[in-house]
Amino acid sequence: MKLQLQKIKTILLLAVFIVSTFNVIAQTSSLISTCSDFVTGPNTSWPHVLVATTLADSAASQAAQTYTMNIISLPAGGANVRVYKTVANGSSYFGNPVALTLGLNSITVPAVTFDRAVKFQFSSGDVEFDALSLNGDDSDCVCSISTGTDVIDVCDSYTWIDGNTYTSSNNTATHTLINAAGCDSVVTLDLTITYSSSFTDVVEACDSYIWIDGNTYTSSNNTATYTLINATGCDSVVTLDLTITNLNVAVVVIDDTTLQAQSLVTGTTYQWVDCNDNFAPIAGETNATFTCSTTVSVAVELSLNNCLVISDCYTLPNITAIDALDTQYGIQLFPNPTKNDLTISLEGIDFVDILLLDIQGKVLLQQTGLFDQDRINLSSYVTGTYFVNIITPKGIREICVTKY
Repeated sequence: MKLQLQKIKTILLLAVFIVSTFNVIAQTSSLISTCSDFVTGPNTSWPHVLVATTLADSAASQAAQTYTMNIISLPAGGANVRVYKTVANGSSYFGNPVALTLGLNSITVPAVTFDRAVKFQFSSGDVEFDALSLNGDDSDCVCSISTGTDVIDVCDSYTWIDGNTYTSSNNTATHTLINAAGCDSVVTLDLTITYSSSFTDVVEACDSYIWIDGNTYTSSNNTATYTLINATGCDSVVTLDLTITNLNVAVVVIDDTTLQAQSLVTGTTYQWVDCNDNFAPIAGETNATFTCSTTVSVAVELSLNNCLVISDCYTLPNITAIDALDTQYGIQLFPNPTKNDLTISLEGIDFVDILLLDIQGKVLLQQTGLFDQDRINLSSYVTGTYFVNIITPKGIREICVTKY
C-alpha cells in the first residue's frame, strides 16, 4: 500500500512541476531576433517591432503603454528604439530614435482619450536581453529556472524520475524537467529509505498449535511465513520455527511385579506416580521400568518439551490394573488420551452405568444405560486426569483417562 501511494504521489509531482510557479534563482537570455514577441518591422532600418496595442483593442488602447527590457549585450555599433503611434486624427507619429544601453531600458507612452495603436520599433535583432515585459506582462522568451523538492518516504528501494533506483536515503540527487513556459525546472530529491525486517518465531507446543496466520499445525514446521507491518511501516516477515511434541504412552507387563513404559518419541523422560496419592511422584522412579514387591497402584507420566501424558493405573504386585474387572466382561474406553469424546466398548454385557470423577474423587458426571459404542463427552472439562467408574453387575471397573 505504501509503495502504491508513493507511485501516485510521483505522478502528481510530475504534474505539479509542469504547471507550478517556482522560485526564480537565475535567468536565461534571448535575442530580439529569436523572440516570438517581436513581429517583422516596416523596413530594414527597423526590422523588429514590439506591438503594445492596436485600434482593435478599443478602450484598452487608450491606457499608458510601457515596455521594459534589461539588456545584457548590444551589437557592435549599438542599436536604437523608437515609438510609433497613431494620433487623434488617425495619422502616424514616429518618435525620435533612442539609443539602447546595457541594463534597464524602458519607455512609457502616456494615456490618451482616443483609440490608437502603439508600437516599439528596434533597429537590430542582435540585442540580447534577460528580462522583457510589456505593460507588466513578462515575456515567455526569457526562461526562469525554477526549483522544487520531491519529498519521498518509502521502504527498501525507490526508482525516481531520473530512472535510477535508490536503496539508501538521498537528498542530493537532482533532475531537470521542462515547465509550462518551456523553461528548466530543477527537482531535488529528498528521499528517506526505511527497510523491511524479518525474524523467526520459535515455538514449542504439545499436539497442535494455532499460529498468527490462523492455521492449526499438528506437526513441526520451519517453513511457514507471515507478513506483518513493522514500526517504520515496512514489511516484517515472520518465519515459524515450530516444534510439535506428540506424546503417546504404552505400558507393557513384564512379569507380576514389573511394568515397562514405552514411548515412540526420543528424549522422553519417565516419572512413575502413585495413583492413590493424587498422582504424586514416586521418589527415585524415573526410568522406563518400574518394579515393586509391595502392593501399590501406579501410573507413568511421560514428559518432553513441557508436554505431559499419563498412563492408566496399575496395581503391583500381581499386575491387577485398577481398571481390571472379572474377565467375564470386556470393557474398554478409547481413545485415551482424548480431546473430546470417549467411546465405550462392551463385550459380554448389554449396558452399564458410569460415573466420571476428578482426581479428588468428586463426581462430575453420572450416566445410566450406556450401550456398546456409546460416547462420553469430555469437551466441557479442563485438561487433566479423570477416573471413569464403570458399574456392572459384577462390580465396578475404574479406568484412568487423560483429557488434553
